[in-house]
Parts: sequence; C-alpha cells; structure tokens
Amino acid sequence: MQPPVAANDAPAWRLGTAERDGLPLTVLEAGGRLHPLAALVGEEVPVLALLDAWDDWRPRLADAARAADGRPPLDASALAWLPPIRFPRKLVGVGANYRDHLDEMDADFDPGVPRAFLRPTTTSLVGSERTVALPAGARMVDWEAELAVVIGRRCKHLSVDDALGAVAAYAPFNDLSARDWVEDQVPFLGMDLVRQKGFDDFGPFGPLITPAEHVGDPQALRVRLTVNGVVKQDASTATMIFGVREILAHLTSFMTLEPGDVVITGSPAGVGYGRRPQEFLAPGDEVAVEIERLGRPLVTRFAAPGD
Repeated sequence: MQPPVAANDAPAWRLGTAERDGLPLTVLEAGGRLHPLAALVGEEVPVLALLDAWDDWRPRLADAARAADGRPPLDASALAWLPPIRFPRKLVGVGANYRDHLDEMDADFDPGVPRAFLRPTTTSLVGSERTVALPAGARMVDWEAELAVVIGRRCKHLSVDDALGAVAAYAPFNDLSARDWVEDQVPFLGMDLVRQKGFDDFGPFGPLITPAEHVGDPQALRVRLTVNGVVKQDASTATMIFGVREILAHLTSFMTLEPGDVVITGSPAGVGYGRRPQEFLAPGDEVAVEIERLGRPLVTRFAAPGD
C-alpha cells in the first residue's frame, strides 16, 4: 500500500503545535499561513490524536486546508513552537545510515541492517525557534540534520514494498549528540548512545509535519544544515544506506510501530566531530535545518549551561 496521492485541488498543508497564552494549540498551515485547527474543524484536537485516526482525519484536514483560504491567519509572532507531536509513544533513531558520515567518523564497517536506538520522548523533544542550554557535563555537542518519519497506522511485519503506506508525514529533526564519550566503548556493548543523545532538549523537531502525499519519494529530498548561516551539511536522502522503506520493514520485523511514533533516519556527513579541526556548538550559535518540500526551517539557538 502506497501513501495516498493528493487531489489536484488540495493545497499543500502541514500540522504543528504551538503555545499561545501558555496553552498548546494545534496549528494547520495552508498556503503558507497558519490557522488554529479548532476554528476550521470545530474542536481542538492534539496532533497525536489526529494521527491515531489518520485515515479518518486526513481527508477532513485536506478539506480544512481548502476552507482556510481567505480566513485571517494567526499572528505568528504570538506563537511559540512546541514539538509538532508533543509526546510520541516511541522515538526511534537510526545511526550509521550514510556512507559519507561513516567515512568522516572513521567507522570502517558495514552496518548490515539499520542500527537503531531509542530516545526519551517526554524530555528530549523541543520545538523550533527555542533556545537549548548546552549541558554542563558535555563539551563536544554536535549537530545532525535528519529526516524524521511520522507513523500513521499501527503496523508490524511490514514488507519493503508496503512500508510507505504506514507513513503519515515527514519533518526536519536535529539529532543533537554529545560526542564526549564516542571513544568510551565497551566490548560487545559498544558506545553508550543514550548518554550521547538523552540530554534534555537534545531533539529539536519540526516546526511542522508535512503529510506524505505532499512529499512524494522520501529518497529524493535535499537535507541542509547551517550553523550561524554557514553551510555544514548539504546532502540528499538518496544517499542513505537504508531508505525509509528498508528501515520501517526492519523495525517492524521485531517491534510494533504505532500512530505518532517518530523514526529518525540518520545524518549525512558534515557533523562537527568529523571536521578537521573538529567543531562543536557554543553559546550564541544558531542552527537551522531545512529539508526539501518540508516547509519552514527548524531553528535552534544555544545558550550556556543554566541560561
């Protein structure tokens, strides 16, 4: 089963979550303008609840995007972005998924299958345009631009051919990593990825999710990351070792994926650890992640510990 194709008269639309007056608000973007979803569908529905009934909500949301034409938009300056899915049930990361990234990390091995890890879902995610305090216990905080895949139906034992039918949407993700312990490996166990990636706010995500029908082939997207306006990563998802189809087929061979689960698909070359000399994030830095066809960039600012 392939993802649905957008109707010719359906404008591109996206979903997100923002904070307004201290309360979360589900936002629908249509025609580049932001609207409160409740004003278009008659009720406030969190994005995770929309994904829980995605087959029912998807056509309603497309209708809402059409109805938004001509309506006054939200004042974006009055909003503060939250993660588009505030508390996904699972956040699965895939590492070592671009050959050029393996090369820059001096990792001379064949992954064989997608190499996965789990991230915290309630403490690590942060919305766009937010400031992340660099942790006091790490000095080598690095960036990683990644394509995030949002699951739209409960699935197990997906075939490669059917895997994209389980995808509801895609989004930008910055898989921040503290590289201080890369060399601290234990035989059989390897490196501690949870320690590298489990810090609070180490998962900038969003600001919006874009339905699969408006994205097309996930292996034909340009991924670009800048630090203070300087390009550090610029690659195509075509160069993944394992594409989205293969990743989802592999993961569902042993775990059930549920609506709203997020799978991040690995970083291309250009991370700070792989540069000579190495570069890491510092207070005052601003990082932007842009992925083709996914709309607004994901922007993160960094501050000193405790700021």
